[in-house]
Order: sequence, then structure tokens, then C-alpha cells
Amino acid sequence: MLAVTILEKQYDSIKEIIVRFQKYGLKYN
Repeated sequence: MLAVTILEKQYDSIKEIIVRFQKYGLKYN
């Protein structure tokens, strides 16, 4: 159970990073 919550938190932060990169890409392209 604990490992699953850690993975979910990591997944959320990774999604956030991807969204930020996509926003920056849209700005510069």
C-alpha cells in the first residue's frame, strides 16, 4: 500500500514536469 502511494506521488510530479515542458515548448515553437 505504501509503495503504491509513493509511486502515485512520483507519477503526479512527473506529469507536472511533462505539462511544464509542453507549455514551454508551446511558448518557444
